[in-house]
Amino acid sequence: MATGRHERVARGTVVLIALLFVQCSKEQLTIDVRGDFTIDRETGETAALLMEGRLYDEHIDRQSFNDAWAVVTRGAAPYEAIALTLTSVGSGDGDPVPLLAGLVIAIPTPLRSGASHAIGSAFPPPTDLMPLYWSIWGRRDLAAPATAEIALRTFDYHTVGMTIENEFIATAATGSIQVLRARDDYVDLRLDLTATNAAGDEVHLSGDVSIRAERYRPPIS
Repeated sequence: MATGRHERVARGTVVLIALLFVQCSKEQLTIDVRGDFTIDRETGETAALLMEGRLYDEHIDRQSFNDAWAVVTRGAAPYEAIALTLTSVGSGDGDPVPLLAGLVIAIPTPLRSGASHAIGSAFPPPTDLMPLYWSIWGRRDLAAPATAEIALRTFDYHTVGMTIENEFIATAATGSIQVLRARDDYVDLRLDLTATNAAGDEVHLSGDVSIRAERYRPPIS
């Protein structure tokens, strides 16, 4: 009896280890976005601005992620436009008043090399959240066919006192987004936009955006 019980325990242990191995070695998929921009503001200084975003396959439902992955990797167009979120985390180096920003790009699909799309409008960003916590990805319906849209918020953030200065929220936008290159697992864009807020102030943002579809399998330690 004891021998049979030990055998069942041993088999159970082997099954558990196998399941843990499969789970731990499961391939992870991400869509990584990085933008290097120059930002010129009427209120606030002109600055270089690094913005990044990352969509994990666990963050949205599987079909929505698969559709977004297909847009980046194969130029498929399961919907009218794809939305991508980029945010900045400040300039670092202990800057007491970093420039923070959130940018959402809604670009018409498919993403093909040489395509160029006018930016026709701005939609409201989630102002109840700091840009770091924005998460707008995947399917997006456009106000005008084949015309890109953006959401943009920028401000100087005083880390001492946690106050905001020179806040800008775009209510309108013009400009263009070009698809410089689209390959099997990446897309490179060039963005040039002028955004306007409700007070009539303008922000000019220009630079290049790289979109990468990445696969990663965690090592077993």
